[in-house]
Parts: sequence; C-alpha cells; structure tokens
Amino acid sequence: MEQADQAAAAAGEEHLMPRFRFRLEDPNSNEFRIVVTHAASEEEARATVERMEAKYVAFRMDADELAETRSRAEAGSRAAAGRLHMHNQASPYRVASVREG
Repeated sequence: MEQADQAAAAAGEEHLMPRFRFRLEDPNSNEFRIVVTHAASEEEARATVERMEAKYVAFRMDADELAETRSRAEAGSRAAAGRLHMHNQASPYRVASVREG
C-alpha cells in the first residue's frame, strides 16, 4: 500500500478519485520509475505526471549546492542521490504504461 493510502486508511478516509499507476522509462537508458497519483481521469493524471517530469528536467543546482549534494550522496543519502539524478536528467521520462487501481 502506498504511503498516502496508508495515511488515509489510518485516518479512516478513502480517496474519492481514482488512483493511477504510471511506469515511466528514460528514453536514453534502461532506467525507469513508478509514479502513483490520484486524479479524476487518466488524462488529468497523465498531465500531472508530465508536469512533474518537466520540473525534473528544468531542475538545476548551483556549484556549491551540487558539491554538497554529491558529498551527502557519497555518504549514503538516498535523498541526495535523488536530487543528483534530477540535476542530471536531460529529458523527460516517457510513459510506458498506466494502470488504474
């Protein structure tokens, strides 16, 4: 169960909108990521995911922040490693599949 779903279940709430699970693939490598979002329709969910990917491509750190983030990533920080990946992402991942539910 996704964290958001767990939190909603713990609070006795249910999502009123459908849940969509996207598999996104990097067109330049074998990397992929799974993104789960809630939206009124698949089209709305896809637009949300595409906006997120555009933000990842636009994300850049200055030299000082980049050096600090590399240091934290080398020390084992998964969050820092993720920021480095976003900094280096040159093109948006493409939707390979989508599943509702």
